[in-house]
Amino acid sequence: MEPLARPQTEVNETLYRVMAGYYSVRENAEKQIQKLKAAGFDATIMIFNK
Repeated sequence: MEPLARPQTEVNETLYRVMAGYYSVRENAEKQIQKLKAAGFDATIMIFNK
């Protein structure tokens, strides 16, 4: 797995959101959140019901 690049932002810069995964087991989603946050990304879990 490639290392994640650090996010870079500037004032008045357009920002884009990227979905980093799709998980059916919450624990797996939480592990991914920890990895993203450790790499400096703002990450959150969003719940989608079928």
